Amino acid sequence: MKLKIFSLILSLTMIASLFAVNVGAAGDFSLNAEFEFTDEGEFIVISGTTPANYNQAINIVVYDPAFENGLEDIREENGKLSENPAEKKPLSDISTLLRWSEVRATEEGEYSVRFALDGIEDGQYLIIKAAGSGKRPVAASLLRQFYTDETITEVTLPAFENAEADDLENLLKQNQLVLGIELGDNYQENKDEIHEMFISVRNNDCKVSSETGKKFNSMQDITNVLAIVDALRDFPEDVNGDDVKNYIGKYGQIIGYDFSEENEHFALMKEASYPIAASILKENAPECMSDVKNAIAQSVALALLNTKDATTVAPVIEKYATLLGLDKTDYAIYCEKYTAYQVNKAFVDRNFENPSQVIDALKDRVDVLKKEENSSSSGSSGGGFGSGGGFSGNKENNSNMNNVIGVNDQLITSDKEKDEEKGTYYTDITDKHWAYENIQTLSAKKVIEGYPDGSFMPEKTVTREQFVKMLITAFELEGDAEITFSDVENDRWSYSYIKSAVALGIVNGVGDGSFAPDNPVTRQDAAVMIARLCEKKGIALSGKGATADSDKIASYALESVEKLVGAGIISGFEDGSFRPAENLTRAQAAKLICVLLEK
Repeated sequence: MKLKIFSLILSLTMIASLFAVNVGAAGDFSLNAEFEFTDEGEFIVISGTTPANYNQAINIVVYDPAFENGLEDIREENGKLSENPAEKKPLSDISTLLRWSEVRATEEGEYSVRFALDGIEDGQYLIIKAAGSGKRPVAASLLRQFYTDETITEVTLPAFENAEADDLENLLKQNQLVLGIELGDNYQENKDEIHEMFISVRNNDCKVSSETGKKFNSMQDITNVLAIVDALRDFPEDVNGDDVKNYIGKYGQIIGYDFSEENEHFALMKEASYPIAASILKENAPECMSDVKNAIAQSVALALLNTKDATTVAPVIEKYATLLGLDKTDYAIYCEKYTAYQVNKAFVDRNFENPSQVIDALKDRVDVLKKEENSSSSGSSGGGFGSGGGFSGNKENNSNMNNVIGVNDQLITSDKEKDEEKGTYYTDITDKHWAYENIQTLSAKKVIEGYPDGSFMPEKTVTREQFVKMLITAFELEGDAEITFSDVENDRWSYSYIKSAVALGIVNGVGDGSFAPDNPVTRQDAAVMIARLCEKKGIALSGKGATADSDKIASYALESVEKLVGAGIISGFEDGSFRPAENLTRAQAAKLICVLLEK
């Protein structure tokens, strides 16, 4: 079981280019060695404390390890340095001196001396501190190895760059000094897991330098990976929202996500995102810091998605589709086929806690829209608008539709030739379709057009701006009015049509200062627009008709529907209903406009 708090790195902090390690001591004497890499060169700094009197002379000596007599004289039988080297022979009997300096301790007993490393090759070196007149060593340490820039660049970094998990134990042990770490008991107990996490972090979190083509370009890069491993091992197992918040507070700098106030979405949604991130990370425990970063980014997107409705969710989907696992191309195709408003109902009134739920919601919504499309094509009513009642679909129509989409090439050819004589050919419409003549008539007048793939999509719903454009174009209307709808900019394709419709009194906004141009137009809203158009064009609407579901028609639309039904411009379905809240289809719109043009 993974420990919740694990300290792999006991001395991880590295200041500038200073590599530090604490080394051996004897009695009350201490000796510390530090490597310092600066623009001036490479140095070793020897420092420590002594209980001797103020101003005592202290000798610091660095010996070459190649000799045997001096080094072996202060080793124990087990090969380790003596804990009390003062009992060994005087320094005068030890040869092969490389560096020597005499320094005097301060009043507090502190001392420090700096040696240049120029001319000293990589290897093991003995450092001895001697005090007093006897010049015997009172503290000593064997530095395992020190590194030149060349060694680090050509040997050490490539070794870590290409290491497998099984290689890491030796590499970490050999390089503790230059990394500024010490591998303790926790490392020994969990080293297999640590090695696997190191490889995962290196492979997933580290970026390849464009200059060197490598991930590790300094020892600091390796130290950073060790810090991430330590942070990942500190990740709570049974994580909750508060845990995520606290984890971000502790490790925000190495997570790599933008937690600043400039990130408006995080600033807005952070409190709501914490429990969502916890849900994501609980399902899949992070193996690298990229997993944590992605989970937080996804949680912010989901929290934002949970606040939107079908008219405001599109920008969120556009920005975060890839992050949530949605295919942007497929999403665009669905929106084109069924309208963005209809597709985006997939994301309304949900409480998403995982990106997979978003994917499933979109799939389920598209399945519903496909079923509705198939039902509309082969159901009991083909329109519901017209002068003689609804238009029924039948098996013959469905058979012809199958032929049109490629089952019978000969029929396709003959239909194409016949339709081209009328001016337009659509791959999904034959002369058996109940609105065929209406579609052909409006296509010839350029009131409606097909899609780039040659289809017409008769059962696709019509948006508010599309229906306004059809009416203004079909009746060649003009008008000029200043419009201030919050969602209709003057560079929008439908701007001029909406402006004319407002000037003529055919349309208004939806009550909140917007026009909702992308929303589908309902049958009752279409009836209101048509009634206003008739009044503007002087088309008499005498009589008052009724439908079986008049009680379901909105009060603002009831009079318009009754007038249009009484005038024979629209009719209900075969069951006598009008279905006011249903969306108008392209085929229905074509039929309705053609009936009006004949008045």
